[in-house]
Parts: sequence; C-alpha cells; structure tokens
Amino acid sequence: GAKMRLLWVFGLLFYLASCFVRIHQSVTMDDLHWLVATKQFYRGEVLRSFFFPGLMAYSTHLYLLLVHLTFILFGPHEWVSRLVGVFSGVVTLFLVLQLIRFFAQGDKDRAFRWGAFVTLLYATTPAFIQGALILCVEPTILIPLVLFLFWAFIQFQRQTRFKWALVTGVAAALAFSARITTPLLMSFLLGGYALLRKSSFRTKAYSMMTLFGGFLAFLFLWYLYCEIMKLPFSMPFAYALQALHSRTQSTG
Repeated sequence: GAKMRLLWVFGLLFYLASCFVRIHQSVTMDDLHWLVATKQFYRGEVLRSFFFPGLMAYSTHLYLLLVHLTFILFGPHEWVSRLVGVFSGVVTLFLVLQLIRFFAQGDKDRAFRWGAFVTLLYATTPAFIQGALILCVEPTILIPLVLFLFWAFIQFQRQTRFKWALVTGVAAALAFSARITTPLLMSFLLGGYALLRKSSFRTKAYSMMTLFGGFLAFLFLWYLYCEIMKLPFSMPFAYALQALHSRTQSTG
C-alpha cells in the first residue's frame, strides 16, 4: 500500500542524499583511470591509459561515453563524473524492486512489500552508496545493465514475444558494451537455464538466438566505433581472456 511506497521512496531519497553528501570526495587511484581518459576524450586528445601502456582500449567505452556526456552537459568537473554512477544506482534500485516483486510469492501487495523492504536494505548499504561514487564500470553501470538483461530474459521466458526478444537483445548488447567478462558469464548461465527448463524447442531456440543476437549487435557497434576512433578491435577481448585465465589460475 501507500506505506510501502513511502518506504521505497525513503530508501531512494536516503541513497541520493548519501551520494550527494559524498560527491565531492577526494579522487583516489581507482578513480584516476577513467577520469583521466574521459578528460582526454573531452579535449579531443588521443586516449592513453593511465595505468596500462598504449591506447585506452583494454575495455569497451560505454562508461567513458556516458561520463563524457555529463561533461558536455555540466562541464568537466570531478563531481560531474560521478553523476553516471549515482544515476546507475537509481536504476539499480528500480530493477531490484521489479525483480523482487516478480519472485515474491503471494498477492501484489505482499510482493510490493517485499520489494520495498529489500530495496530499502540495498539503498542503505554503505558499500552500494560508496560504489556508486567510484569512477569505475563494475560498481556503476555494469550492475543495472546486468540486472536489466536478467529481468528482460525472465520476461521473455514468460511470454515468447518479439517485443521481449528485442528488449533482451538490446539489454545484452548494452551489457557487453559496458564490460565483456560478466555479461559473457551471465549469458552462458541464462542460456543454460533456457535449455534446461521445461519449455518448447521453439522457446529454447529463440532464447539462444536472442542472446547471441545481442552479442553480434555489440560486435558490430564496437567494430564501427573502433574504425571511427582508430582503436584496436581485439584488445578488450584479449584483456577479457587474460582476466578469466588469471581468475582460473588463482582459484585452481
């Protein structure tokens, strides 16, 4: 009811207030990589990595472009660069609410109560608030994009319609545009779920084609971007393979 909606709004306002109180915090080493790169991009300079030798191409550039957009709108200030993370947190809270409402059993009011309560816990978590202010892909745009992919895929499993296939494909393309490793693992998990669950062959085939289509759309867009920006197309994939190999070695 109305009380639960107020609870969700309170969580959102608490999160926003906590972020804006800290938005002028000092720049740390974790922030410098993307901050320096975005300022280079804003000035029209060649993108040079702050930590790694050579061009700034070990990662895809969706996060860089979004921070660049905030620079265009509000100026190239350090606090402005954190607005992308703050807005990503808002989207994350909305998606958490929707996912909990979907998985909660019972009537709509009970589902919303659970959603509002979980969202409040998430919104008041110090790590979530601080993560939104770090100039990095993983704690900012990657979280809502992966949640969006998960949510869209669930909707597609419920109702195999072209609309949800398109939304899932777009969500996959956006997630890959933020980071390759996590969306790749998520795609394998979602694809495995689609193959193992009780559904028609048509639904299984469409699920796999939708995820693969999103990946192909990302490849096409990344190729065009690299051609325009004169960046090496393969570098993010080489870095992703190296990262996965390193994680495998460390856990083995």
